[in-house]
Amino acid sequence: MKNNHIIKIIKYSFTVIVIMSLFFGFDVIEKYNDKNFPRRLDKVANAYYMKINNIEMPLNNYGILADVSIPPNTAGGKFDERVFLFSGGLFMSGYVNLGTPNEFLWVNGIASASRIQDYQPGPVGSNPTDPKNKLYIVRSDEEPFGASWQEWKTAVELGADFYDGDRDGKYNPVDRNGNGQWDPDEDRPDLLGDETVWCVINDGVPSSQRRFSEVEPLGIEIHQTVFGFSSKGLLGNILFIRYKVINKNPEGKVLDSVYFSLWYDPDLGDYTDDLVGCDVSSLASGYDKFPPEGRSAGYTYNNGDDSDYGSNPPVFLVDLLQGVYVYTGNDSDTSYNMRGPQLGIERLVGYKQLGMSSFSEYFQSFPVEQADPRSKFDFRHYMQGFNRNGIPIDPCSWAYGVVIGGVDCQNVNPKFIFSGDPYRNIGWIQSIEGDVRMMLNTGMFRLRPYQDTAIIIAALIVGRGTSATSSIEEAKRTSDLAQFVYEENFNLFVPPEPRVTVRTTENSIDLMWPTAEQVNFRQKTIAYDQRFEGYE
Repeated sequence: MKNNHIIKIIKYSFTVIVIMSLFFGFDVIEKYNDKNFPRRLDKVANAYYMKINNIEMPLNNYGILADVSIPPNTAGGKFDERVFLFSGGLFMSGYVNLGTPNEFLWVNGIASASRIQDYQPGPVGSNPTDPKNKLYIVRSDEEPFGASWQEWKTAVELGADFYDGDRDGKYNPVDRNGNGQWDPDEDRPDLLGDETVWCVINDGVPSSQRRFSEVEPLGIEIHQTVFGFSSKGLLGNILFIRYKVINKNPEGKVLDSVYFSLWYDPDLGDYTDDLVGCDVSSLASGYDKFPPEGRSAGYTYNNGDDSDYGSNPPVFLVDLLQGVYVYTGNDSDTSYNMRGPQLGIERLVGYKQLGMSSFSEYFQSFPVEQADPRSKFDFRHYMQGFNRNGIPIDPCSWAYGVVIGGVDCQNVNPKFIFSGDPYRNIGWIQSIEGDVRMMLNTGMFRLRPYQDTAIIIAALIVGRGTSATSSIEEAKRTSDLAQFVYEENFNLFVPPEPRVTVRTTENSIDLMWPTAEQVNFRQKTIAYDQRFEGYE
């Protein structure tokens, strides 16, 4: 797929001296060239500065998002050239030997702001310094069967997915048809969106090097995929992330009562003035809302001006699109695993999809009962939706929030902290700013060794409105688009490209193309209205 640009000069032909390329675009899905796009040599590395759209996201092969410095760029996830995210990662917790005298609670994670790094590059049992254990990057604007497609062979050896066009069970990206284009009977990488960054990590960091040194490595392997679409519109305010979790415990131990957490330390400009909230169901929020089921999302926002972003700081929102599917044996339960346009949709009868089981917040140091975890038990409590001491927070009395707008605080579910609406001033709202971390939790589930796989898909969204709280509405609107893209299995309709005829004279080059296909193109959904905007 070639790059496209919006073209706003409404002409059927025009004269130019030098033409690099012709691009076409719409008000949602617009392609554009990134002049800072790195060389191929820089793309297969231990760290990468992802800049496929409006979000700039450095990441590395340890599973860390944002808190990665790649000169000349500074660390931090950025939007409008300012930091919105200090660090991103994950947490897991559960039990081994459950129900026996040797029952043991384990916790591990990736949270650089909390000085936790329990995962290292590579599959379980591999050497983390092996050159193979790096990031693998593929893009839609690269030539089919080129270098990145060939490098994906090593990614497949490490566990990456691929499209098996010739159905021989092996990844062999060869232009069998000799036409220089990819055809459905040919193999290709698991490319999602316009850029995909893949790596594999495992919890093999020795206990002596961990913050919670009583927890040994368990043989947990995670395949991480970060991808996005090249767009300057709403779609460009989204990155997607997929985690595939596999239990490869060398002793064959089952991981029981497992929680998985999407962990983030947002810094919307000034890190001291942040607040959090979540968008969950009417039942959990204690008041009527639309949509009544909520968005299974958590977010960080400001309630006024920010020293970096000014009068309209953005909102960072994380939308849990796909939780873990668990076996129920009930034929009326059906789950879906969205694998992308090439690999399709996996339909799982007898499985139930888990949603967001709680949303938690903690501060860097104060208040004590909601501060940085001191032990593995503290993290387990946060993952269960409790405070650090394992006690439910009382929306009616907790000093750091208020329930407003006529909502009965007794009807607010304390496991979803600050589930109100700050834009409309209703429900449970955080009232004291700070340096916050947020955790979107899903569970519980069970991972049998080499049998069960937990797949989690989320959207990382930045929304910026005309004021601090209107940015919440913008982020939610973008969340609806992310949900739509997910439900379409990340298969977006591509606007038709102009069919250009070139005519040259002694002093000019004329470009001519019919306009009917572009002018008449329109794709309208509940999330966006994509239509012709013009030529540029």
